[in-house]
Amino acid sequence: MYKNIMAEQQHERVLYLAIPRDTYKGIFSEPLGQLMIAKEGLCLFVFDPKKELIEQWIP
Repeated sequence: MYKNIMAEQQHERVLYLAIPRDTYKGIFSEPLGQLMIAKEGLCLFVFDPKKELIEQWIP
């Protein structure tokens, strides 16, 4: 819902979903997760919560 509202009000902005590395290596690396990324047009950034570092940007 938030993505749709942002698209209407501030369409020039790109919305990223922040997810921990373990989540990305879990569900988002499986076929279902890859399908969600493709179908929903998700932009992700993957972070290490212990080091508090962004590891990967996925536009």
